[in-house]
Amino acid sequence: MKEMEQILAELSSDDPIKRHDACEELRVAEKLPDHGIIELDKTTSDDNPLVADAARRALNIHTQETTCVEVDKVLDIENNEHIETIRKFYKSIRSWAIGLLVWGGISLVLSGLLNPFWGLILVVVGILSFKIKIPAMFVIYTVILFGAAITNAYAAITGGGANFLWFGAVVIQMIAGIRTAREYKMFRNIPLHDLYRNDRWPDGFPAPQDEFHYASRFGVAGFILSIASVGLFVSLFIEIMILSVLSGPSVESTLMLDWLGFGSEGMAWLSIALCLSSLISSKDKRTWSIAGLITSSLIIFIQFGLGILFASI
Repeated sequence: MKEMEQILAELSSDDPIKRHDACEELRVAEKLPDHGIIELDKTTSDDNPLVADAARRALNIHTQETTCVEVDKVLDIENNEHIETIRKFYKSIRSWAIGLLVWGGISLVLSGLLNPFWGLILVVVGILSFKIKIPAMFVIYTVILFGAAITNAYAAITGGGANFLWFGAVVIQMIAGIRTAREYKMFRNIPLHDLYRNDRWPDGFPAPQDEFHYASRFGVAGFILSIASVGLFVSLFIEIMILSVLSGPSVESTLMLDWLGFGSEGMAWLSIALCLSSLISSKDKRTWSIAGLITSSLIIFIQFGLGILFASI
């Protein structure tokens, strides 16, 4: 086992995995020095819920502030509360994966009424949900659903094409976004890895995935998408300049402008979803996440502002 001072030093590490593992090592340690108890107490307020939960459990054991029954309740040894929540978590992930695929497919089929690029984004996120099953996915669902609702409402208002179908789509997407936000709040504090390591895992369910691993990479992916969104927006601007100088608009050019605009905006929303998910779930690569979040937000504000300006002319 590592030296006690080395383990305590890892409680201040920038890596949440190291902080979590340090708490676990302290939990099974025979005895802690007084300053170790103090450091554990500070860690119970860690920004990462898994680290804070591990620190609380370690602190409870060494300070004997809880009885064995209370410790068993935290670990869910004698009851099925956590197991039922785990079942709900995986069931919900699967439901949203299927739901996003269906909704995205409808958007692609009804491309004359709904935004087809948003349909493509929903399909992509739905497919990813079959591969990546972590609580941070619910942040992505929430941003994507609210982004789709805002975009559809904006398009209906500025385009003068508001109807019951548009209104219904916006309402459904907003309700769904509120639901995913609530589900993230419910699932984010489940000690998935602790339950799995302590054999408190329901039969027939896959081992929990490393949320830190995926969430940190979400930030990099979101930044890359923000750069791609800027590239499409610049291409849109150049295409508009060329058409205004060389020729008037045609069916083909209008279609190209629509796809450049939809593509830039859609990638910006997906970038925001990934970056925000990374910022909430991981402390790694925060610079990438913040840069991507700012860049994509600017693209959306500029596009919305230009749309409102052109609609008023």
